[in-house]
Amino acid sequence: MFLKNYRFYSYFISIILIPFYIFRNFSIPYHYLRFKSYIRPNYNVSTHINFGSKKATNFYFYKLLKSKCYLEYGSGNSTLLAKKLDKDFYAVESDANFFNFLKSNFKKNYILVSLGVVFFFSTPVFSSIRRFYLNRRAIKYASYILKKIIRDQKQPDFVLIDGRYRVLCCLFVYKFLLKSKNDKISIIVDDFRNRNYYQILHQLFDIEVIGRIAHLRFKKTDTDINKLIEKYQYDPR
Repeated sequence: MFLKNYRFYSYFISIILIPFYIFRNFSIPYHYLRFKSYIRPNYNVSTHINFGSKKATNFYFYKLLKSKCYLEYGSGNSTLLAKKLDKDFYAVESDANFFNFLKSNFKKNYILVSLGVVFFFSTPVFSSIRRFYLNRRAIKYASYILKKIIRDQKQPDFVLIDGRYRVLCCLFVYKFLLKSKNDKISIIVDDFRNRNYYQILHQLFDIEVIGRIAHLRFKKTDTDINKLIEKYQYDPR
């Protein structure tokens, strides 16, 4: 009886998953052409922001209004809003096609660190096969924008981490805070709630969960940051 039920459920699950895998595999050529700019979607972007709840959205908006220097990983509506509010900001994007679509809106400090061929929202294609290429790009994605900020002698007071490699980005921001001796920066990580793989961040930050987002504040720790970087450079979530 157990074997029959197991076979039935396995068959049922496979029927559900097969269309997903077919769609995902057939979408890879599309995203390759998108990466090469043979396909140029008209992305739906605006200054409207929505972090899943009124409380979370208002919290982000309040922090952005107060910010003197704003940094974000992953661009989109929030970037356009920062420009509209005339904020001094830095943004890094990992999807080359989306970057090229959006870049005409900005005169400076909008930077591309491409992850190559990606699905929408910058999820890498063939991430397991390309892991050694991607880990080098991930390190640059997380660190390059901070090096530019240091060169420009700026000090961000608000950071939004809403792209790929979110834990890795948090780790590099943490190292930046250690060097700059500035523990007053507010950091928001989107989609934090119910994501167990983000829980490592509790070792490094005091965390307040607001709806689906997390508000991170620096705390001193003896955690080996470089060891964590070695691990999370392979995790694009």
